[in-house]
Amino acid sequence: MKKKDKMYDTTISLFTGIILIILGIILIIFNKNFYINVINILLIFILINSFLNIVRTLLNKKKNKQNNFIVVCLNTLFIIIILFVPSIPQSFFPILFSTYLILQSFIKLILFLISYKDYEHSKFSEIIYSIFYFVIGISIFLFPMKYIDVLLLILGIYFIVLGSLFELKAISVNIPNKYKNNIKRKIKIQLPVWIEAVVPYTVFVEINNLFEIEEEKSKITKDKLHKIKPDMEVLVHVSANGFNRIGHVDIVYNDKVISYGNYDDESHKLFDTMGEGVLFYVNKEKYIPFCIKHSKKIIFSFGIKLSKEQKKQIENKIFDIRSNCFEWNSPRDKKNINNLNYACELYKATKAKFYKFNSGKFKTYFVCGSSCCDLANEIIGSSGIDLLKMNGLISPGTYYDCLNREYVNRTGLVVSRKIYTKDTYSDLLNVNSDL
Repeated sequence: MKKKDKMYDTTISLFTGIILIILGIILIIFNKNFYINVINILLIFILINSFLNIVRTLLNKKKNKQNNFIVVCLNTLFIIIILFVPSIPQSFFPILFSTYLILQSFIKLILFLISYKDYEHSKFSEIIYSIFYFVIGISIFLFPMKYIDVLLLILGIYFIVLGSLFELKAISVNIPNKYKNNIKRKIKIQLPVWIEAVVPYTVFVEINNLFEIEEEKSKITKDKLHKIKPDMEVLVHVSANGFNRIGHVDIVYNDKVISYGNYDDESHKLFDTMGEGVLFYVNKEKYIPFCIKHSKKIIFSFGIKLSKEQKKQIENKIFDIRSNCFEWNSPRDKKNINNLNYACELYKATKAKFYKFNSGKFKTYFVCGSSCCDLANEIIGSSGIDLLKMNGLISPGTYYDCLNREYVNRTGLVVSRKIYTKDTYSDLLNVNSDL
């Protein structure tokens, strides 16, 4: 890592940690009073803004009268709620948190039903978690301000722990690689799931903006070939379209892409978040141009160096996964033979081989359960690499953040980082980024 980049990374981590720790202490000490005062200050700003919106709308006669009426009504409603029912905005955070818990309850219930259907042994712990989350979530939802002290205490402790991890990260950056590798991987800074989920889309927007500037574009596309050739790659897809905003993760081994996802359109359920899990193998050189052209993606490739023993373990795991599958061919749209789904288009362009699972955790795909990240983690984890040994949902954003940090800190695990874009894929040039 360059000295300038190291100083920047250390400074950001230190200040972020300090702010989080101070905020956590304030929440624990002042608790409900601090929360209500902050909410009241925000309400005053909203009240003033709503009043100004009404005045601006009434004075601006050029606008559509129907739109003017809607703006006036909405802002008037905000003013009435703030002045006469202030408990509603004050209850926003507890209600938001309770909604999250209830959502987690349903996710755990779905995971239990999937395990009951696909596994020989059901995960009964999921049903216990489901009931626990539901009871707590409903209690907070019905009586939001009753439990506000406990919620703020938990949030304060979380901020202090998270801030402390940022401080440890800042310290670890300045420790020589010889000593810090074992320590650094024990420091896991996991942001809330909803933040990790939007990381791929945020990166996509940032890279696109840089490519609009010729000077920055030249920096991104400048070829800096590494002396160390990676033995395995992790591809992190980012896009601006639909579910692709959340991202996607593939594994590349021996120039073959191993991908898992919800690729059978006829089995889609629950707003396309669930379906029969589909695995495919495809040539990397054909796959990447297809993804960029078909889904307007940017793909990050992180190269990982493996020992001979790790290679053997990876190969054994890939064999085990493949041995539990049967070959599958995606059917075309019967109404319109020219209308190909994603799997058909991929096969037509790359001759990819598709498989479905006979049994096990990957038989049913679920975006909050067995997903592309879980398959990647299964393969990487088999080598003994503890890169993502953490609880909770592992998202493509988690993968990007973790792998990018390993690369920037030059720990020796991630030895290359490359970007595939619409500007560079045509000649299949693998380009490294200093972003």
